[in-house]
Amino acid sequence: MRPTCEQPRSETPQARQSTIMPDTSERDTSERDTSDTRAIVERMVAETGFMALLGVEVVDAKPGDVTLAVDRRPQLTQFAGFFHAGAIAGLADHAAGGAAWSLQPEGRGVVTLNFQFDFLAPAKGERLLARARVLRAGGTIVVVRAEVFSQEAGAETLCAAATVTLRSVRLA
Repeated sequence: MRPTCEQPRSETPQARQSTIMPDTSERDTSERDTSDTRAIVERMVAETGFMALLGVEVVDAKPGDVTLAVDRRPQLTQFAGFFHAGAIAGLADHAAGGAAWSLQPEGRGVVTLNFQFDFLAPAKGERLLARARVLRAGGTIVVVRAEVFSQEAGAETLCAAATVTLRSVRLA
């Protein structure tokens, strides 16, 4: 019989929570060094088909802080010649994922839960640069801010900004 408002559940709130939230009591929360972080992000980019399709390059990677770039190609533009929104958003999401993943202990990764994205200017440069920084890393949820810049003739124009919420997951 299903519990109703009049019939309290037999589980305690703590017991219910433990079935929903992963156990984080044994997680190593120490930060990796920069060389480990770069290796993690480079592997993540290399093993993701969409990132290979975009031609993403890891520019910089420190624990909780990742910068990715992609060069302009006709395949990544829309009808007016600007970078396509999908390429911009994908780059931002992956930079955020790399920043969040860099703080995860061995055997854990992240998946995007929510993606709030604002386009601020056309991305008309010769290169896109996505800079992502972890704002808050909890045991299960990580919130990252990502900004995408269009580079042209040495100048950068902020063309998009995102707040990305990710969830820590156990890798198989």
